[in-house]
Amino acid sequence: MRGFTLLELIISIGLLVIIGSIVVLNLAGFRSQRELELATENLVAYLRDAQSRAISQQASSKWGVHFDAAVNDNDSYSIFSGNDYATGSVQNKIFLPLSLKFSDPAEGTTKDIIFSKVSGATSPAVVKLALSGNESSFFTININANGVIDYAK
Repeated sequence: MRGFTLLELIISIGLLVIIGSIVVLNLAGFRSQRELELATENLVAYLRDAQSRAISQQASSKWGVHFDAAVNDNDSYSIFSGNDYATGSVQNKIFLPLSLKFSDPAEGTTKDIIFSKVSGATSPAVVKLALSGNESSFFTININANGVIDYAK
């Protein structure tokens, strides 16, 4: 007789289901990591944009980025012109996806990074962007006193 027994078919299908589940779970993790990486790159681009606007003295003003680590809402960051966020003019506000959050600034706090006109210098600062359900997976964005912006995992 040729063919497969019912037991062989059940074992084969079971193995395929297990392998398929592992692949799907790994793809979900990869997607989350990629979303974190893209959000970090966008945030760095916004910081560099604010710095560029300050150096070119656009609107004859300092420029900065305000970070808001909300308690019960999406975290966000805003690009603004002026001496500080409270009295400045907000140009654009970006909300992070629910799957991401700031771990620095801490939940319920804010942070401002303000770039000086002409030089683009600022006070040294660190911003950390993490996965909401897994804070061990994060990117750290460093801004030094000379205004150099870099990031690392």
